Amino acid sequence: MTTNTSVNHATIAAAASSSLDADIIRIVGTLEDLGRRVRALENAGGIASARPQLPVVVPRAKKRLLINSDWPRIGGRDFEPAPTDQFTGHAFKAAWRASSHTRAVYAGACQGLAALSRVLQLPVYKVSTTSADSIWARMQQLRVDKYGAARRDGANYVIDSGWESWFPSHLKARQFPSPDSPVILTERAILVPLPVDLAPEEFDRRFDALAKHGALDRWLLTQAGRDHAAALSVDPSIGQRLTAYPGGSQPRLSPAEEIMIFSCCYSGPDRAIALAERILLQHLGLMR
Repeated sequence: MTTNTSVNHATIAAAASSSLDADIIRIVGTLEDLGRRVRALENAGGIASARPQLPVVVPRAKKRLLINSDWPRIGGRDFEPAPTDQFTGHAFKAAWRASSHTRAVYAGACQGLAALSRVLQLPVYKVSTTSADSIWARMQQLRVDKYGAARRDGANYVIDSGWESWFPSHLKARQFPSPDSPVILTERAILVPLPVDLAPEEFDRRFDALAKHGALDRWLLTQAGRDHAAALSVDPSIGQRLTAYPGGSQPRLSPAEEIMIFSCCYSGPDRAIALAERILLQHLGLMR
């Protein structure tokens, strides 16, 4: 009896083992088949992969974010400058009489303005006018006054560094001046001879009024400007610059309204020349 019982147990164990192996083989085969189907669906886009996908980081040029902000331009958004042939015509030649005054349009820069440009990721310059023979004297005045160095910080005003190194930037126009225009583009200034009955102060007033359409401080108060600053996680008040003009024991705080969004290498100089030409033609009654 003992021998027969051992044989039966061995037979049963062998049969069970064979059955278990078969089940394991079937299960493995089923899992492999499911894996193949899942991979096929993933490749076909039928289901999302369960594996975590790491984000792909796209390198950005010059460490700048690509923010499609519609920033303003001197002259306004509706101003689309194009060279004119008005200066080649008889009407202009008959009306034009140059005075002894020549104004210079410049784009001033400094280290503080460069830092502001990097923070806001915008091209910003001080765009204004002076007499043709006093550009460097004007830069010295800006250095002494530290034009634009002040800003509000809570309930106080602070003076940032880097605003005492002003200089006129190089200018590069692409289409202007117009043919036979009296306006002259030099390396660091746009020279505008004035007619005999146009005072330098009046030209400056007209140019500033047109250029202010590109003012940085005004734009940062608009919804588009606030959205741009928010995308950069920047307080827009950093662009509300002031000048603390020295005077006795108490300086005079004045808004730095001549800081413009302006590109010296692309459309900026063309637009500035076009504005100067427009002022001359309007003054002579040759343009509305």
